[in-house]
Amino acid sequence: MNLLLIPIFLPIVIGIFIFVLRKWEYVLSLITTIILFVAGVSLFYFDEMTYEIFWLPVYGINFVLKSGTFSSFCVMFATLFALLICLYSIDKSRIFNISVKKHIYFSLILINLGVVNGVFLANNFLLFIIFWELAGIILYLLIRFLGGKENYKIATKTLYIIGFSDFCLLLGTLMLINLTKSTNMGLFKYVIHSPYTTITFILLLIGSLAKAGAVPFHTWIPEVSTEVPVTIMTYLVASLDKLLGIYLLSKVCGEFFLLRPSS
Repeated sequence: MNLLLIPIFLPIVIGIFIFVLRKWEYVLSLITTIILFVAGVSLFYFDEMTYEIFWLPVYGINFVLKSGTFSSFCVMFATLFALLICLYSIDKSRIFNISVKKHIYFSLILINLGVVNGVFLANNFLLFIIFWELAGIILYLLIRFLGGKENYKIATKTLYIIGFSDFCLLLGTLMLINLTKSTNMGLFKYVIHSPYTTITFILLLIGSLAKAGAVPFHTWIPEVSTEVPVTIMTYLVASLDKLLGIYLLSKVCGEFFLLRPSS
């Protein structure tokens, strides 16, 4: 199997297995995150890697994964965060309100890790959007099923805020695809000099800043912190969501657009 596929599909498969089997959660999660961390370190020390297969050839869209220095760095730290959370979560007394839901807890952590790694390694706009939206859905599920008494209201509020920012991201991505005439990422850099490119930049900026928890898209975070287990707050909101937002912000400002023409 190609090394780029392991950080994405291994945790998703094991997460689904844990959800169905409902046993061996701790052992499987720990072993999986150790393997993934080793794979993440390997990606970081290797040169740039690309994996491409035909996906939707009728529309000229391929399944493209690509690792660079920053994306590999993000994968390495995402897997490290997951490994630390799994180690911490072995002691059930540290996790509240999930005594009957531990299989959901560990399966969602692993599936979310695979989806997040998919965002970091995707080199196709369509693939990027699919993984990005799945990460938002899993965030809602974690809050909804592992929270306290007010989890439904807080999860719904989170869904509205993240849903709005994701809609902006989706619209901005479609506008960027219209500019590049391709679904592959990083082919061109556009100077922000027209209303169309300015709106595209702003929409993508909203998507990245909201994921990073920037003002004014941060209002759901304090409420979530009082309802979900501390491990979920630390792993998902304080670690992976911030990492996703910063990663997209770097792509938007460093790879997709130039604020001024190069001299």
